[in-house]
Amino acid sequence: MTVRVQSFGRRFGEKQVLQGVDFSVGQGEIVSLLGTSGCGKSTVLRALAGLDKDYEGSITIEPGQRIGFIFQEPRLLPWKTVLANTTFGLKGDKQANEEKARRYLELVGLREAEKLYPRELSGGMAQRAAIARALVTEPDILLLDEPFSALDAFTKMQLQELLLKIWEEIRTTIVLVTHDIDEALYLSDRVLLLQGRPSTLARDLKIALSRPRSRGSASLGKWKQDLLDLLEGKDTAYDYSLVAEVGQKA
Repeated sequence: MTVRVQSFGRRFGEKQVLQGVDFSVGQGEIVSLLGTSGCGKSTVLRALAGLDKDYEGSITIEPGQRIGFIFQEPRLLPWKTVLANTTFGLKGDKQANEEKARRYLELVGLREAEKLYPRELSGGMAQRAAIARALVTEPDILLLDEPFSALDAFTKMQLQELLLKIWEEIRTTIVLVTHDIDEALYLSDRVLLLQGRPSTLARDLKIALSRPRSRGSASLGKWKQDLLDLLEGKDTAYDYSLVAEVGQKA
C-alpha cells in the first residue's frame, strides 16, 4: 500500500474531532474522503501532507513518495505570471524548469496563458494553474482539498474531466476531500465516508464501475441515494455488487 492510516485521531482543545480512523490507499487509486462539513476530512488530508503533526495514531507513506497538495483556493502569487507561479519553488536550471512547466501547462490547457497574471484569469483557469503547479513537482501522491467547490457547475465538471485525464496519463495516487457526492462517485475508485461525533470511518465503499462513467447513469443514481441515506443516518441493505455489475455493462 502507498498510504496506510491506523487508529488516526485528532483533538482540538477539549474537542475530539476524529477517532480510530483506519484506511489504506493503493498505488494509482483515486480515493475520496466524503462527509458533512466539520467531520474532519481536511484534517486527515493535512496530516497526510505532513502539515499537521498533532494527531493520534500513525500514518505510513511508502518511502520515497513525493506528495503534491492542491488547496480549495488557487493561492497563486499575484505578482508572478502563470509560468512563474508554476515554476515557483523548483530548484536547478531555470530554462529546464520553464520547459517542464510548459509541458504541464499544456496538459491543463494553459499553454497560451503562461504570460498572464492571476488577476487576468477566470476561477477555472486559476485552479488549472494551481493543478499545474502541483504536478510540475511530479508527485507520486496528489492530495486535493475540495479543489473545485468554489467553481460554477460547468467549470467544475470540466476540471473533474481534466483530473481524470491527468490520472489516465500519469497514474498518480489521488486522495480527494469533497462534500460533493456526485463528484466522489464520478471520480473515485473508493469512497471513505466519515460520520459521527467524533468522526470515524463509517464506510469504505468500492465504486466498481468502469470508466468513462455516465453522470446520469442509473448505477450512479442508486449509489447517490444510498450515500444520502447513510449521511442522514439511515442504513441501507442495497446489494452494491449488483450496482457494480450493472455499471460494468452500461
